[in-house]
Amino acid sequence: EQLLHEHGGKDVTEEFYALHRKDVLEKYRDRLVIGTLAGTEPAPAPSPGAISTFPYGEFVRETSPFYNESHYRLRRELRAFIDEHIAAVAEECERSEEPVPEQVHLTIGAAGIYAAWVGPKPGHHLNLVDKVICDLKPGEMDYHHEAIIHSEFSRLITPGFEDGLVGGRNISVPALLWFASKAIQERVVPPILRGERHSALAITEPFAGTDVQRMRCTATKSPCGKFYIVNGVKKWITE
Repeated sequence: EQLLHEHGGKDVTEEFYALHRKDVLEKYRDRLVIGTLAGTEPAPAPSPGAISTFPYGEFVRETSPFYNESHYRLRRELRAFIDEHIAAVAEECERSEEPVPEQVHLTIGAAGIYAAWVGPKPGHHLNLVDKVICDLKPGEMDYHHEAIIHSEFSRLITPGFEDGLVGGRNISVPALLWFASKAIQERVVPPILRGERHSALAITEPFAGTDVQRMRCTATKSPCGKFYIVNGVKKWITE
């Protein structure tokens, strides 16, 4: 009621976009009366990647002592990328409960986002692909960059879709980066970061959820030393 008294009969485009994204109009179109007031020129809708001017409307603070220009650039470029290439398909996948299309994985990988989304450590993985978003390099990328990536994708409000992107990738690739041999890393990790292959940690057993220490599955080297013999039971692998 207060909003009607304050804004009734006025153009509230600017106020609307300070609080909502444009796709809200499409999502609830059947329940809304959408139009333009006679004799007015409505403010243009924010372009892809637009940053909200609403107080405390952004995860990244313009005056944060923890950020430099690379953090603000990452937010701008990533938001524009998501708005242009990901938002529509994310909402459709969430609504239909269909898997993430393979082309989406390839698009995100080609933009160098998966490589950065894994996080800043150990760091050398950023050199395993031809492109990393914003040209982030080992030693320059930090956990605030990673937090910005998580934050920007969370704006989609499509948790199932986001899990389909990195639910398995982001917990399995670090294990390869920290514990696999250099030869394995160079062969296995790049196609995962490019979005061409998928990976999962495969922990869950009937006797252990994500408690790695309770795993009963074993991998023992064969007598010839060339292979591993894996014995155990897995309950599910959702990647």
